Amino acid sequence: MTSGRFYQDAARKPLSEALRYGILLVFLLTAVFSVRFTADLLKGLTFFETWSRQHLPEIVIQKGEASTKVEQPWRYDGREFVLMIDTTGKTAKIDDHYRYGALFTKNVLFFKTGPDETRRYDLSRIDELRINAGTVSQFRKVGQWVLPPFLFLFNLVVYGMSLFIQIIFFSLVSFLANWIGRRRLSYSSRLSLGTYAVTLPEVLDTGVRVSGLQIQFLGAVHFAVYAALLVTAVLQSPPAETGESFEEL
Repeated sequence: MTSGRFYQDAARKPLSEALRYGILLVFLLTAVFSVRFTADLLKGLTFFETWSRQHLPEIVIQKGEASTKVEQPWRYDGREFVLMIDTTGKTAKIDDHYRYGALFTKNVLFFKTGPDETRRYDLSRIDELRINAGTVSQFRKVGQWVLPPFLFLFNLVVYGMSLFIQIIFFSLVSFLANWIGRRRLSYSSRLSLGTYAVTLPEVLDTGVRVSGLQIQFLGAVHFAVYAALLVTAVLQSPPAETGESFEEL
């Protein structure tokens, strides 16, 4: 994917062939990181099931109001996560020093998904629901079969769309390289080159995500490598003859 001869041949191939290649690339990379993500998810569900048997008090929601038999405010503190139950009204929010957390009040569930984001879910729509170790166990049994294929399809669609948008956006880079380098590639040829050139940065990015490595400015490195490969690919094509017009973007 880095040789000049490869890109010379790729520029001559029809766009339909490049699109088929792109679809295959999306499918394979989605399968790779979905396996890792699913494994982590199932591990988390198993851990939560074990934890709920030891720590989780039963929470009963009837006609939009939550209640529990434990002394309140009740809380379980983790390293970055806290679970709180307080239907007495003494606790109004999740403490700021927790990165993630959940808080059951009498009528609302607060779920903190990040340092600066807390979502609010009204319990008034729930007629009757019991949350206990048995509920968590049942969710784990169903989730281990339902969630993996659902997450694969979800990741496939989202990743496919993001990659397509990325290729379209970086066609501006190939246009500039085509114009400045006085090459004569058509727009469809430049899209084909963009589809093949994105392979290396996407494979490296997926490898980093699957391995769990933390690389600073990974996104910037990804785009820089892609742009460099794309410019190189365009410049491998024959130059236009003197006086020949260039195709506009």
